[in-house]
Amino acid sequence: MLVCREPDAGHVVALAGGQENTWTRHGPEKYAEFAYSTAFGFSVPAGTRGLDQAAADSMLALSDDGVHWRVRETSTEARVGTGFLWARWRPLAGVEVETWLLPRSPWHVRVHRLTTDRALCSAEGGWALDRTGDDPACPLGGSDTGPGYAYSSFPAGRSGVRDLYGIRTGEAVRTAPNTNVLHPRTVLPTLRGEHGPGTHWLVCAVLGTTGDDCWTTAWDRPPALDELPAVLTAEGMPR
Repeated sequence: MLVCREPDAGHVVALAGGQENTWTRHGPEKYAEFAYSTAFGFSVPAGTRGLDQAAADSMLALSDDGVHWRVRETSTEARVGTGFLWARWRPLAGVEVETWLLPRSPWHVRVHRLTTDRALCSAEGGWALDRTGDDPACPLGGSDTGPGYAYSSFPAGRSGVRDLYGIRTGEAVRTAPNTNVLHPRTVLPTLRGEHGPGTHWLVCAVLGTTGDDCWTTAWDRPPALDELPAVLTAEGMPR
């Protein structure tokens, strides 16, 4: 793990590499998500159908039918590099993902090399944000989504995710009630994509803050592709 204290953003973040736990209830969600936060907690699924039930925060969820979603449960290999974590995992037969996790305070960056023998849908979630006040009669917050981004803002803070290639579409998923360990209702900024058979590179930057100042400074200044380490270029990641 890489643990990052983010005083301006208002939380501590742990980027998670290759640890796993398959013998406890919701073990993958408790141990194998990409990142954990003291402010945003983590989520567990409420059912087996749809992204609202999957509540796939801090995960890359993959589906071959658009209904049932698979996430990282175990890693076949993992290592700690200089300023990054790397892991290889296989969510489905014929599907392999290599993931690099990089701290870029107050952001973190996720890079995935997805290799698949079939067409897949993907959904990559950021931090699950408490949406208390999400009342149509008297709204206290909301979301904005578009090509390559999604973010939500509520009194509890702000959460957003940016696709650094701009190839995926943003969506704000209102997760099923009581999926998050800290908050009864959350919204999950998510990037959605579709991928044919072959190899695909997915790169995103994730930001979460409990106040406005850090968000105002950082949201329009995500990490740039050319700032990422040379090891990724050596692996074949397009810049």
